[in-house]
Amino acid sequence: VTRLLRPTGRVADQAGLDAAARQANLAGSMALRGEVQRALARAGKPVRVVLCDDVVTTGATVAEGQRALRDGGVPILGIAGIAATTKRLPICPPPG
Repeated sequence: VTRLLRPTGRVADQAGLDAAARQANLAGSMALRGEVQRALARAGKPVRVVLCDDVVTTGATVAEGQRALRDGGVPILGIAGIAATTKRLPICPPPG
């Protein structure tokens, strides 16, 4: 297990943001760490990773991580979330 990504700037607190706003907030906020790029270049063999996120809410964070890894030439085998939230729907009154 290793950290492959680094932040590239500040992002706003995501609490209260909908899925589209979270995606816009995180766009371009991650990049492959420089030492990882150098190690991958020296490895000379394909590397596959599983991208892990602690809590998957809308998927914006894993999507940004996936983008950053893809841009760095790192193929992703899969994505794992430790926990996930469920979408809250309005409570409907019982019929009748």
